[in-house]
Amino acid sequence: CGPTFSIRQDRLLVLRQSRRSHGPLKGRGGAHLAHFLLHQQKIRLIVVGRGRMESRESGRILLPLLGFSIEIEIDNCRCDRYQYGLQRRDHAPPLLSEKLGIDEPPPTHKDIQCAETRKEVISEWLRSSLIGDDNEDDGDADTNANVNGNNGEGSGEGGGEGEADGSTKVPAIKVLGHRGALYEAPENTIVSFETALEQGAVGVELDVFKLRCGKLAVFHGDGSDVLPGGLRSYCDGREGSIVNLTAEEAQELPLKGAAHFCPEDKLEEAQIEMLEDVLEHAKESGHELKIELKGPGTEEPVVELVEQMDMVDQVTFSSFHHDRIEKIRKMRPQVDEEGKHVYKTGALFTEPPEDFVEKAKEVDATKVHLRYDTCTKDRVDAIHDAGLDSMAWCRGPTTMRKDMEKFGDVKEEDEHVYSLVLQSGVQAMCVNRPDKLSSLVEAVVDEGGDDNNGVNKDDEDEHPKKQENNDENDS
Repeated sequence: CGPTFSIRQDRLLVLRQSRRSHGPLKGRGGAHLAHFLLHQQKIRLIVVGRGRMESRESGRILLPLLGFSIEIEIDNCRCDRYQYGLQRRDHAPPLLSEKLGIDEPPPTHKDIQCAETRKEVISEWLRSSLIGDDNEDDGDADTNANVNGNNGEGSGEGGGEGEADGSTKVPAIKVLGHRGALYEAPENTIVSFETALEQGAVGVELDVFKLRCGKLAVFHGDGSDVLPGGLRSYCDGREGSIVNLTAEEAQELPLKGAAHFCPEDKLEEAQIEMLEDVLEHAKESGHELKIELKGPGTEEPVVELVEQMDMVDQVTFSSFHHDRIEKIRKMRPQVDEEGKHVYKTGALFTEPPEDFVEKAKEVDATKVHLRYDTCTKDRVDAIHDAGLDSMAWCRGPTTMRKDMEKFGDVKEEDEHVYSLVLQSGVQAMCVNRPDKLSSLVEAVVDEGGDDNNGVNKDDEDEHPKKQENNDENDS
């Protein structure tokens, strides 16, 4: 006596109720419907039958438990119609590829389970995404201009097109280590920065606070971007904020806790670094630095220290607090002979508003840094059209793992995630796993037979930047 099912071509489920059943969701028919919906995840349900629907309460209870957003229309022989406005949650998880506006994404871990095969397919997909649209229909040398040279970010970071030599080249991509290589060594330490460079990064991102004694510490800490610098999960349960400590007190703290993702033995000798020491190391190695002004009052002392070290060309100053980078621009408005700002600044965004480019230009930023899951091709194009440089940043490990659980088409922060972001044409990525990103970029370049390495390790203009901090240690 239960209902029967059929599926129409428009993908609507049609339930036909027999005369003897008292309602489409009652008894065994309801169990069948529950099983069907759980496996088919249909969006809309049409119920057609005779007699009045009497099991309204079961409908209200069953469908919300299934987690589906379903409309039920009951149309009986007397033309009585009932519509249940059931509030439903869509059980199908969101897709990162859809959020980034990608119509034809690469295969996922569900499609290809062999990791090596999947990497090969993903690298080929990325290469095609970056150069295919511009070159597949036209073999003319003038049209197939070298797309490379776009190593940096936008205009100031090699953001133009290469020479029209008839070659097809992958746009150069800069790899930056988010707080270094935090899965291999304690984050925001010189050892972590060295490890990221060994893994193929051209630079690193780091966070800076001004301490009570006036010195500058390289530290991220617990909390949001509004109230950052908490010690608890970074320093073995210690309460308070790093801004209330002196340099001596900060360097005596143990680096231990849930915020660290490197092997525990690497933490034993580690300590909080001072910016001056980090700058000395960077000057010697020549790598790029994205310095995020995490704490208040950091603008002037950071700029002055960078100037003392004669490292302005190696550094980009960034912040979610755009008034801080605006202050730097007012302090240091110098431009070079080409009219480009000497002091590079990056405007960080979590959820960019519609006018995010205008907001970046209002503070005279030279670069725009988008969170990885907001880095769409349209936004990147808008950044470049405005003459600015672009970078995508990944969140901290804890929040990235939550994101990976949320999205249905990615499993972990790996080559798949990076490829979805890089297809936007963004010029740099600041990631937690620089080894994986470097490997992906190198594979894309190798497939193209390009002598110009898209990993862009030597481009003087491009400095990727780092990310932001959500309520869960994002940047």
